[in-house]
Amino acid sequence: MYHNHAFEFKNVDGECVWDHITNTIPAEIMGLTVDTHWVATGERDIIETLKSVKNRIPCVHFKDTVIVGEERRFAPVGHGILDFESIIKVFLFALFYKEQNGNEMSDEQSEYMKNLIEKI
Repeated sequence: MYHNHAFEFKNVDGECVWDHITNTIPAEIMGLTVDTHWVATGERDIIETLKSVKNRIPCVHFKDTVIVGEERRFAPVGHGILDFESIIKVFLFALFYKEQNGNEMSDEQSEYMKNLIEKI
């Protein structure tokens, strides 16, 4: 299982590292845990990224992000700029998990995710 960070969305020798990984390593050999915060930080479209590798993602790593100045930072899920409703609609079958880097999880975050999934 491969978990992405932002650096995979940079180009090396004219090719995006993420595209190279996902195009050269078969799904049977390597699954993916896509991290929403790091996809956004890598300035890649989250929905399109998820759709492009949908067949090899058993779970999605939910982390939100905020922009402070020109920097992206972690945010509690539901308190940043990411559109989790659209993300969930792509992966109604997948296992979701959330992580809050640097802060404790709150009941409010858990309730946000529960209500969002019920809404969909």
